[in-house]
Amino acid sequence: MNIVCTSFKFPVAEKELVPNIRRFSNVEQANDIYLRCSFICLLSAIKNGGADRAIFVTDTPLDEQWASVFRNENIEVIIAESTDRFVVDSQAEWNITQYKYEAMCRVCSKLDPTDNLLFLDSDTITVESLADIYTEISDGSLMLYDTRHSYSHPARKRIRENCMLLFGEGNPVHWGGEFIAGNVKKVMEFLSECCDIAARMKDTQGLQNVADEHVTSIAITRLTGIKIRNASAYIYRFWTGDPYIVSTNYYFDRVVIWHLPAEKASGFKEVYQYYKKHAVLPNVDFIAKVSRMPTIHAPLSLRIRRRLKKLKK
Repeated sequence: MNIVCTSFKFPVAEKELVPNIRRFSNVEQANDIYLRCSFICLLSAIKNGGADRAIFVTDTPLDEQWASVFRNENIEVIIAESTDRFVVDSQAEWNITQYKYEAMCRVCSKLDPTDNLLFLDSDTITVESLADIYTEISDGSLMLYDTRHSYSHPARKRIRENCMLLFGEGNPVHWGGEFIAGNVKKVMEFLSECCDIAARMKDTQGLQNVADEHVTSIAITRLTGIKIRNASAYIYRFWTGDPYIVSTNYYFDRVVIWHLPAEKASGFKEVYQYYKKHAVLPNVDFIAKVSRMPTIHAPLSLRIRRRLKKLKK
């Protein structure tokens, strides 16, 4: 069976909110933002991606209003208590993101070892079939998103230096946390390594800005005998806020999953409101528009120059 999953840990204080959401929302607003995102993430994976089963994991029972939203689309809700086994620094900015490991552990405990699991961050939306992803991981490999950060990129440099503090060696690829896929048996092996890395980190002084991507990236270097695949053919981070890093590859070289970190409070809200009004998800063009993607046409000035060039011939 092909399963898709996302998770959300309810924050108890504003300091637990991740930096890119804290600046324009309080805890109550953040809860609604993440619940909307999680619902659209999973619904799109079923309707557009063709996943067999969708699971939402959280640490707090949903109120009836939200519970009915998920229930009406046959999205399972699982409650998984938050523990500290994957938490390295409870004061770290991105501490709340480490709940995903707890969520994956709970989901895996309820599945068959041969099931295929795709874990996605909640601020992702699936626009096409996920079939190729499940086909690629059917050989027992794990698939993650390579952020493509260079050796000296500050984010990867911190991961590399943390790895050196832990093991005295290592040059990890910076794997993103938004996409983790594999069969349940392999995912459990990965989670076991993540748990060991987190435990070692707790006993190590001098680590920098530890977040889930640090744990994941270092854990992957310690796994042996598991093939690691790059998910870049299937998912891409589109930064539509500030800085603005988007191209027309969302249309002409389309990946099947759009990761939209800057659209949690805006683009996803528009998609959710469309769903509530029409009882279906909008098409790709609508999603692109409300997510502030660029037009698929060349700028007008360039089109005029091209036209004039043709007329001169």
